[in-house]
Amino acid sequence: MKIPLPINDNISKFIKNSFNNGLSKIIPKTDKIASSPWTIKYIWRKRNSKVTISLINYNEVDASEKNLKSISEMSEYNSQKSIKWICVKWVHNEKIIHEIWELYWIHPLVLEDVANTTQRPKIEEYSEYTFIVLKIINYSKEKHEVLIEQFSIIIWKDFVITFDENQYNDLLWVKNRILNKKWKITKMWSDYLMYAIIDSIVDQYFYVLEDISEKMEGLEDELMFSADQNLLNKIYSLKKEIVYLKKSVWPLRDVINTLQHSENKLITKTTLIYLRDLYDHTIQAIETIETFRDLASWMLDLYLSTVSNKMNQIMKILTIFSAIFIPLTFLAWVYGMNFEFMPELTMKRAYLIWWIFVIIMIIVMILIFRKKKWI
Repeated sequence: MKIPLPINDNISKFIKNSFNNGLSKIIPKTDKIASSPWTIKYIWRKRNSKVTISLINYNEVDASEKNLKSISEMSEYNSQKSIKWICVKWVHNEKIIHEIWELYWIHPLVLEDVANTTQRPKIEEYSEYTFIVLKIINYSKEKHEVLIEQFSIIIWKDFVITFDENQYNDLLWVKNRILNKKWKITKMWSDYLMYAIIDSIVDQYFYVLEDISEKMEGLEDELMFSADQNLLNKIYSLKKEIVYLKKSVWPLRDVINTLQHSENKLITKTTLIYLRDLYDHTIQAIETIETFRDLASWMLDLYLSTVSNKMNQIMKILTIFSAIFIPLTFLAWVYGMNFEFMPELTMKRAYLIWWIFVIIMIIVMILIFRKKKWI
């Protein structure tokens, strides 16, 4: 039996929108209870986009990009002495993931995590490859919300596979650096390519943080002039986005720290220097998010204080009016009594005198209130 909650339609709508706009995205999910751990099942919203596979093949001399119709076309490139970057766009096609498993014999648990796009950022090291999960974060200025999508990387000595569920960032900057053949990346191993990809994603975090900072400044200005239900919804929405950011970025610190201190042969000493710099950037992003969370809490407290102050001002004004009219009510009560002999009632100018006395009393009380700085 469901018991209806005593909340109004606005709050109910706000909670529902909060869940649909991203809250469900950060809740871990599984296919079925007690399902086989070897089950590769795409988990998240339904997609209609076509899964695409592209290959960027490069060395110190040459670099090229090719769109593949099937992952099986990689067989002719595997023996080449070059770095291969396989970009799988969208992961809802489970058949393609199975083909990758058949070609490279990746552990099914890894591919299960690739298909389940509600994973937290993490790193898993195997004998021949390393698996990394992280989140790509963007900010939609049209919808005024944070967009979080999963990004998975599998790295071998001479090639990298990335599974990109993000439709807003194609890592074009990294691809262009490779195809231009003028950058250091073409002279390095696959671990440096992994670093360049993660570094590009972390850099995107700072653009999102700048957008959120602008949003916070706007809310602060708005908070100084008004405090209504719409503003409260905006502040709660902001706090929700910051929680999403923290959950998506905080674990990345442990991922990069593991890469720095790992004895994995895939990570060269040259790349370790860049990983240390990447670790510093991640810490900076986390500290910024923590600062934003404190500011959002401060804004919420300020909103509640503003509403409380407004209520106090209203109560103060009502109390002053009540204090002014209490003696007037007393006078009206006295002269409204049914006594037979009341000398003032027989006076010719009694009504005028009564009003003069009332006005003088009101003025005296107002002057007293002003002297006490109550008004």
